[in-house]
Amino acid sequence: MNMLFSMLLGLSLISSPQLPGTGPRSVSRAPDWSVTLYARNGYEGAKKTYKAENPDVGADWSKRVKSAVVIGNWELCSKPNYAGECRKLRFSIANLEAWQFPGKVRSLRPVSVKMH
Repeated sequence: MNMLFSMLLGLSLISSPQLPGTGPRSVSRAPDWSVTLYARNGYEGAKKTYKAENPDVGADWSKRVKSAVVIGNWELCSKPNYAGECRKLRFSIANLEAWQFPGKVRSLRPVSVKMH
């Protein structure tokens, strides 16, 4: 029984492989991973859904992000090309300001979240 538990624990700690040609923190993702950004708190208002990394979501949209529905593990950054303040999200957040989010989302990508 202890050997089976150790094997299962070991499998849960294996990280996903990187996609060729992607940044050091980008990873392969499940086909259903997505992040939907909303213009208002509580998942309301205009929305935009992303299913793949995007190095620049555009200045007009980035200033309006107030909440996010997250499926998978995503990194959201305040500047294009995954620069500026970046935060990893593993769950949906109805009010990004309450989580001290930088206030803008200019780039985003699926990422590995290492277990410690």
